[in-house]
Amino acid sequence: MRKALLSILFFYLFFILTFPKEQIWFAMENLAKEKGLFFNGEKIEKAPLTLKVENCEILNKGFDIGKLKNATFFISFFYNSVDLSGFVFKIDKTISLNSAKAAYSVLIPFKVVLKAKMSICDIEGEIDLKKRYITLYLNNIKDFNKVNKIFKNIKKNEKGYLFEKRF
Repeated sequence: MRKALLSILFFYLFFILTFPKEQIWFAMENLAKEKGLFFNGEKIEKAPLTLKVENCEILNKGFDIGKLKNATFFISFFYNSVDLSGFVFKIDKTISLNSAKAAYSVLIPFKVVLKAKMSICDIEGEIDLKKRYITLYLNNIKDFNKVNKIFKNIKKNEKGYLFEKRF
């Protein structure tokens, strides 16, 4: 029994360490291109357990949206996450995404959990992949007008301000 568990653990670690992490980034780039979103000038650094993308300019149909300082992808079979930090919007440099995390687990297969801290508010929420629905709770709002520009049609409820959208 012990030998079988060690073999499974060995193959799992081998899978994580040899998983083609860069190909996931390139596949994500291709999916984004179909929607008119382009990444430019990024530096990709592969580590044993993660993939780091630094200094990535993000363009939407040729218009400069902003620059992402750092993105770290952790990919395993049971748990996957993306950590973002230092995104500054080009249109309004006073709005920035200080940190964000999206996490997916096979224990909850159709949900992605989100947490973010922006210069204008804090965000907690989830993406329901099956229903194709995003729910975000916006708290600690510092500038309501800027929040309302980014998140259209937000509603007030007992947990704070709510943004919902089908995608």
